[in-house]
Parts: sequence; structure tokens; C-alpha cells
Amino acid sequence: MRKIALFSVFILLGLIIGIVYYWPDGKLHIYFCDVGQGDAIYIRLPNSTDMLIDGGPDNSVLSCLSSHMPFFDRTIEIVVLTHPQKDHYQGLIQVFNRYHVDNFVTVPVGNVGENYQQLVTVVKDKSVRVRYMTSGDRIKIGESDISVLWPQKQWLITDLQKENQQSVLQDFKSAHELLSLKTDADLNQYCLYLHLKYKTFDVLFTGDGDQSVQKNLKSLNLFSTLPANVELLKVPHHGSKTGIFDETIIRLKPKVSVIEVGKNNYGHPSPETMKRLEKFGKVLTTQKFKTIEVKTDGKMYQVLTHIP
Repeated sequence: MRKIALFSVFILLGLIIGIVYYWPDGKLHIYFCDVGQGDAIYIRLPNSTDMLIDGGPDNSVLSCLSSHMPFFDRTIEIVVLTHPQKDHYQGLIQVFNRYHVDNFVTVPVGNVGENYQQLVTVVKDKSVRVRYMTSGDRIKIGESDISVLWPQKQWLITDLQKENQQSVLQDFKSAHELLSLKTDADLNQYCLYLHLKYKTFDVLFTGDGDQSVQKNLKSLNLFSTLPANVELLKVPHHGSKTGIFDETIIRLKPKVSVIEVGKNNYGHPSPETMKRLEKFGKVLTTQKFKTIEVKTDGKMYQVLTHIP
């Protein structure tokens, strides 16, 4: 009985320590997860709302979530898939299986790959609410404001109408299931751009939205919607040579740039891109620093690395 009592005390102490460790501190925490050559970003907002942007090429994202998301929290309020490529969606299949997800924010284009169909199936089976957001849409959560800068709704309709029914395109934002509209174009150009603002702290999430997106922003007079002088930039397309224009970097002037990248044969990240970003601030890669955390009270911020 004494051993059982001692064991119970240790368990109770462990739970108390765990709860204290994960107790909300009123700060915004952003974790760029080490998932190899892919993207996965876990965000815990100051009011304890959980958000995940992309899921990486395998199930490594689950380790990141278990390490940084409170063990007693099994709900992710918002999961975002920036665009349907495997290095962004594959890990989400198990995320939907392991966690309760309230909202799935994505773009209406699909991928013909078998693994993507698994994602479509699990989202349907779990009855997850699907939301298609376009430029001008916002999510307000406490003092955190998330704005969608790309894609533009009318641009999507015009671009996709050659291969899809016009009636489906006009109503896609009211759809309650994953539409997976057809396209032969490069999926990167449909990638979501998200601007998260918390008090005076600004971060831009770009997925694989490379120069093709930035070119469209300019042609549609939306370039000025990009935030100026951001504290944090998630660098587009793993820091590729064609990921970001000089003009975009000059507009953003990022104090901290994070590149999610792993071992690859594409030359990512481009040394040229790294040098251009370093003119304005610190540049970190998950390949070198593993999981990278940025936390802020909305004014001051810290950059932390989590190397196993």
C-alpha cells in the first residue's frame, strides 16, 4: 500500500508540473517543426487556441505536436493546408486521426495522388468543417488577427473555369466538403498567404507561394496588402532561388526569416536567397536548428531552438 501511495504521489506531482508548464502565459508561440523537406508550423495563440499550418511529408509533425502542445489538449481549432502537395499534406492524415479538428482551412484545388485521396476521406469521415478563404477574409481570435492575402477569389474562378463547372466555382466558398477542383497548373500559385498580427508583432506565412504568387499580387494591385517591416517571415518554397523577389524582401524587411527545409536534391535553400534575406536580419533553417520557436508578448519577441 505504501508503494502504491508513493507512486500515486509521483503521478500527481507529474501532472501538476505538466499543467504548470503548459499553463497559458499570454504569449503567442510559433513552432516551425522539423519535418525534413516539408512544412509544418504549430501555433499556440495567447488565448490557448491551437492552429497548425501544413503537416509535412510524413508523420514527424506528431512528435512536434506532442512536444509543444499541452498533453491534456486533444483539440486543434484550426488546421490549414496551404496547398495540396505531399510535403505539406501527408502528415495531416494522422493529425486528423489523432486529434479533434474544428476547422480545416485550405484552397479548393486538389491533387490526383492516392495519398491526397486519403486526406479527403479522413476529412469527410471526421465531419470536419471545411473553409475556403480568399484575399480579404479574416479570422479574429482575441487580440490575434489572421488575414488572408492570397489567393483572390475572382482570380481563382477565372483560372479554374477551363477545367471545372462554372456553377461549382461560383459557389465554392459555401462548400462543406473538400472540392479538389482540377488543374494542370503549378499548385504553388494557389498557395495561401496568411498574415498573422498580434499587437505590434507581424508574421507572414507563405507556404510554397513563390514568385508566381508575388507576380499575381502585383498584377492585381494586391502587392500593397503585404505587411511592411515584419518581425517574422516564413520564407516561401524552402528558400528556393525563385521563391521570393528582391522587391518582396524589401517590402517585408523581415527581422527573422525561417526556412523549413531538409535533405533534398533541389539546392534548397539557395545561398543567393539566404544572402538577400540576411541583409535585413537573422536567417534560420530547420535543417540546422531543428524545431525553431518564436514567442512574443506582441511587442518583444524571442527566438529559441529545440535541438533533440
